[in-house]
Amino acid sequence: MPRVLIVEDDPAFRARYAAVLAHDSSFDVVASVGTGGEGLAMLDLRKPDVLLVDLGLPDISGI
Repeated sequence: MPRVLIVEDDPAFRARYAAVLAHDSSFDVVASVGTGGEGLAMLDLRKPDVLLVDLGLPDISGI
């Protein structure tokens, strides 16, 4: 099962993405964070297979 890290600055979108992925048992959401810096920190801690990243993050580019 792919381990997913969600990086999205809008709390409503972040919660919705997590809910949609949690509803599908073929994904494991390992973390859901609001900034690029938090996302980078989670890479080493949670070791995700898939990143769902907002392109317009406030602190760094999502690209």
